[in-house]
Order: sequence, then C-alpha cells, then structure tokens
Amino acid sequence: NAAGCDSTATLNLTINSTSSSTTAATACDTYDWNGTTYTSSGSYDYVTQNATGCDSTATLNLTINNTSSSTTTVTACDFYTWPLNGVTYHSSINDTIIGVNSFGCQELSILNLNINISPVISIHTSVNPPNGSDCPHVCLGDSIMLEADTGFVSYVWNTGQIYDTTNRVVIYPQGNITYVVEALDFNGCEARDTVCVEVWQSPFLSITSSPNPPVICMGDTVILEASSGFDSYYWNTSSIDTGSVLLDTPNQDTWYIIEALDSNGCVSLEDINVIVDSC
Repeated sequence: NAAGCDSTATLNLTINSTSSSTTAATACDTYDWNGTTYTSSGSYDYVTQNATGCDSTATLNLTINNTSSSTTTVTACDFYTWPLNGVTYHSSINDTIIGVNSFGCQELSILNLNINISPVISIHTSVNPPNGSDCPHVCLGDSIMLEADTGFVSYVWNTGQIYDTTNRVVIYPQGNITYVVEALDFNGCEARDTVCVEVWQSPFLSITSSPNPPVICMGDTVILEASSGFDSYYWNTSSIDTGSVLLDTPNQDTWYIIEALDSNGCVSLEDINVIVDSC
C-alpha cells in the first residue's frame, strides 16, 4: 500500500448470463403473444429481462393460416343437388356450410341457388281422335299437322326431318307412331309432350277386266270389276256409277279411274286403260 506494507484486495464475482427461448406456433388468422396480435407468418423477437436482470430474448416462429370461403352460384330447372352436402333443393335459396379446410381453419361454402320451374307444353293436332281413342287417326298417305304451344325459344321434333325446329310441323305418317316435341324456354328449362298417331290402311284395291287384257273391238262392252272390301265405289264415267262393277262400251281408248272409300273413310284410287280396236 502507500506505506510499503502488503495490501490484499479480494473480488467476490457473480456472472449472470443472458437468456433466450424459441416458440413455434400455428394459428388461424391471428395469434396473440406478449400483448401483440400477429396476422401474418414470420419470426418475431420479444426482449425483456430475466430474473437475474439480464437480457432475455424470446423468439416466436409463427405460421398463420387463413380461414377460407367459396361461393357457388347455380341456376337450375326444378331442382338442384349440392354435391357438398347431398341435399336436393326445389326452390331458390342461399345456403352456407361451415367446414374445415386443409389447414385446419374454418371454411365457408356458400350456395346462391336460383330455381326456375320448367314450363308445360301441349301438342295440338289438326285431326281429333275418334271416340274411345287418345290418338288421332289418319289414312295412309294423308298428312296431319302437329302444333305445339308458342312462347318457347327452340323446338325439336322427333320426326327425323332436320328442318322441324318450329312449333308447327306437317307430317305424313307411314304407320302407328308417337311424336315427341322438346322445347326450351328463355331460362333454358325444357318442356316435353308426346302425341300418338294411328294410321288406317285401306284394303288393296285392284281392277280386273273382261276381256283380259282389256282390249275390245269397236261396239263391244268391257266389264271392269274392283276388288272387294270397300264401302263405296265411284267411277270417273259420265254416268254415276257407284258399284264395284262397271259395264261400258267405249268408242275410243279410255282410262278408267275408280275411287273406293273404306269403312274408315279412307280413299284409294286405281286406274286401268281400255284399248278400243277397229278390228
């Protein structure tokens, strides 16, 4: 010391260390940590003092996953089945399903549904069904007009005629058949109707002659006979001949035509040429 004597200095030393910690967290949308609300993923530090008065750094490794939502807007005819819940709706509705997305956060699925009711369409025919039948009847070779209700955007008939895309068609059925019309309205909804048509086919009509072949001499008589099975017969002669048998004495080559009417009112025509020779 200053006097030249020994001097002893003693140090009693305590070393305190700083401290640190790391926390990993995953949350949906927000996370509260040490008084702060975090809304995005990242690494965040919080510095304070530990129990010994040294710096203490806490590190947060944060992952923020967001809730999600989706909206489905659908316009359907009559009904709609939502695949997400398997429910079939028959009227317009706004519905929401609360679920969990792939991150474990809430997911909202929203359905905006508009239901249009399909219209009704009817087919009208130019021939009325006979008593006791639901189907109009026509004679083979005759036509029938089918007319659907107006007010639709498009029409499709199953007639096989590509131009049948209007509400009115004229057809010549060759046998019993059911015709179908499909129409779309302004909402894209379909209306459908059917009508059956039955076809009457007359018996086979033919003419036999005596002599056969029908070649006669001037002044001779030819006998023409139409086949049976008809209710009435009309020949194209100058007199009113209504039977199935015609006797005539032509003075020149003549075409004879017969019109036969069956029990259904269907008409069949047949003709024959009689040759008159001067002999």
